[in-house]
Amino acid sequence: MDVAVRPAGIDRPTSQPLSMAATPSSTVRVRSWNWANRWCGLQSPRDATTSTRAPSRCSSKASSDDLTADAERDGVTVVPATGHDIVPADLLAHATAELVTPVSDLVIAYDMQDFDMTRGTLRSAFAMMTGDQLSYVDGKWRPGEPPTNHTSVAFPRNAGPTPVMNWPGCEIVTVPHHVRTGQLSVVINASAATPEFFQLLQMSVDAVAEIVNGLPEGPTEERRPAAAFTIVADAVGSDGRRARGVLQGRDIYGCTAVIAVEAVRRLLSQPVQPGVLAPSEA
Repeated sequence: MDVAVRPAGIDRPTSQPLSMAATPSSTVRVRSWNWANRWCGLQSPRDATTSTRAPSRCSSKASSDDLTADAERDGVTVVPATGHDIVPADLLAHATAELVTPVSDLVIAYDMQDFDMTRGTLRSAFAMMTGDQLSYVDGKWRPGEPPTNHTSVAFPRNAGPTPVMNWPGCEIVTVPHHVRTGQLSVVINASAATPEFFQLLQMSVDAVAEIVNGLPEGPTEERRPAAAFTIVADAVGSDGRRARGVLQGRDIYGCTAVIAVEAVRRLLSQPVQPGVLAPSEA
């Protein structure tokens, strides 16, 4: 398959879509500013270069609702957050939940080890942790901090239960679109948030931007593969049955690159359904 791909800058006019087509009948259109940044809640190209903002769960949910009709009308397929921290967990949650559906409680848990963040990841994490929160309880999305129902998770290969904390991942938005569950929680090993990061959370946006801008761009190529991760999906059916799915790997940023390219390849290889879709729906 020959696919011509051209990079789209954030200042590109929204009237000029970036087209990536395998055949005339299979086209994915990405309006570089209009779609990607409306999902993130940014209002202008300047916001993307000067702000530490990233999509909070509340803004992502609102953007998904607002953009669905527009995307369907324009024939645009929007699959947000196609990276390491959304796509694998979204797919894993779907496969695990199918074993015990309908599900009363679903937990997506991350165990991150030796993960050196890039400046972009730090900015996103700061915005996510300080932005509006969203929970999914009693089969409904609700604004506000999720309940702390899960304080530890038994990850494979870890000696004993691992303390975890709530993580404002976009799975709260994507997974209920294709999994019927009463409650959904997203958590991460508490040690992933270092004391230095908690100090950042107490600072102003401007102070954080100054500190982050002075850091190295990200881990070196030699250091990057050291980042190991485990993703667990624990599902409890309404009848008490339990199911667990586990995914493990290394090199978080390398995985993200592969996931993004594979997502485009798969969208181009089959009829494209327009709309805002979770990874498991695309």
